[in-house]
Amino acid sequence: MLVRAVLLCLALPVFLSRGEVLSGEIIKLSYADESEALHLRAQDERLYTLRLSKESHFDLVETGVHAQVRGTVLSTRKLRDDDQEEIVQVQELIVDSGLARQKRHTWEAFTSVTYAIQMCNAEFGHDFERLKNNTVWLNDYLMKCTFGKYGAESVEANIVIGPIPLPCALGCTASDAYSWARSAQDYASKNLSVDVSSYKYHMFMLSPYHACNWAGLGTIGCTSKGCFSWFLGKYGYDIGVVMHELGHNFGLLHSTTSNNEYGDGSCIMGMAFEGSYRCYNAPQTLNLGAAHPKHVVTSVQGRVKFLLPIHMSTNASSVVIRMWSSRGYNYVLSYRAPISYDSYLHEEYHNKVFVHKVRGNGKTVLLAYMDIGGSYTLPKIGAVVCFDGVLEEKAHVSLYKGDDCSVNAEL
Repeated sequence: MLVRAVLLCLALPVFLSRGEVLSGEIIKLSYADESEALHLRAQDERLYTLRLSKESHFDLVETGVHAQVRGTVLSTRKLRDDDQEEIVQVQELIVDSGLARQKRHTWEAFTSVTYAIQMCNAEFGHDFERLKNNTVWLNDYLMKCTFGKYGAESVEANIVIGPIPLPCALGCTASDAYSWARSAQDYASKNLSVDVSSYKYHMFMLSPYHACNWAGLGTIGCTSKGCFSWFLGKYGYDIGVVMHELGHNFGLLHSTTSNNEYGDGSCIMGMAFEGSYRCYNAPQTLNLGAAHPKHVVTSVQGRVKFLLPIHMSTNASSVVIRMWSSRGYNYVLSYRAPISYDSYLHEEYHNKVFVHKVRGNGKTVLLAYMDIGGSYTLPKIGAVVCFDGVLEEKAHVSLYKGDDCSVNAEL
C-alpha cells in the first residue's frame, strides 16, 4: 500500500535535478529538545534531512519504510571525509507503508553491541566491567518490564567492545551521529574481528562532547541495518537512560502530559533522569505488544465495575476504552504499585489508578492519577472513572455515566 503525501512549499532557486528522485530508507530520530526529525538514508549511504510542511503526514511515516522524495535542496554542509549533510524541503513524499515495521507479539531475542568510543582524544576512560555488568542488568530490566517479550538467550548475545578511537566532528547532527556509527562499526569489523551485522541493537557510548545537547538519542524503530542509539559520557552508564532510548528503538514515542513532552513521570519514556528506574506505563506496554487489555469497553450504560491487578503483576491488567466519540484515540486505565522495577516509582505514583489517553500515532498522554475516592471525567465521552477502593491487591474501579462518583460502589 502506498501513502502519498503532497506537501506544498515556496519555490526556491536550488532544486534536485529535473526528474531526480531521492530513494532510500526512512529514519526518525527523537531529540532532547522535544522535536522529532525525519531523515532519508539513500542507496549511496548519504543521509538527507527532510523538512516537511505543517500539512505533512509525519505520523504515517515509520523508521524502516522505503520512500521516494522530490524536493528542493535548502543547504549542503561538508562534514569530514566524503560525508556531507543535505537539507531538503520536501514537495512530494511517497511512502511504501506496506514495508512498515510490524509490532511483534512474540518473544524477540535481544542481541546488542555496546561500542565504547573515545572521541577527540578526550580523557574519558570507559569502565568496561561496569558496561558488561550493565548488559546483564539491562536484560533483566527488559525481561521484567516487557513480560518476557524482549530478552537475551545468553550472556554472549550482548557484547561490549572498544575502546574505539574516533576523530572530532564539526557538529552534532543526525549525519554526524550516523558517521560515528559507521566509523565505529568499520573499526569493529576491521580491527576487532566483530561481525556487527549479526547483532540487532547498536549502542554507541560516546565521550562527553560539547556540541551535543542531549543525554541520549535513539532511532524511532529500526532500519534494515539494525536499531541505533547514542549516549554521551556518564549517561551511557545509566540504565534508565538506556532503557528510554531502547524504547524509541522498539517504536515508542514519549510519555507526555498535556503541557510537557516528558511529563509522565510514571513511565521510563517520560523524563529519563539519572537513576530513574521504572517500567513502561500500561499504554506503552500495550504499544509494545508485550501486554493485552484485561477489559475492553465500547459503551457505558450506568455503572460498570472492574477489578484491576497491579500493572507489573500480569500482562493483562488494564482497561481500554474505545468509543467513536473519542475521535481517534483510546483511554487506558491501570493500577500502579511499587513492585518489580516499579518499586523505583516516585512515592506520588504508588497505589494509584492512572488514566491515559493514547493518540492515533501511539503517543501516550497522562491525564490523571488518583487515590482511593478519586474520580476523573473522560473528555468527549462524559463518563466518570471512580477509584472505589482496593481488594486483595486489586483496584476496584467503576466507570459511571453520570456527574460524579457519589453513588458508592460496594467492594
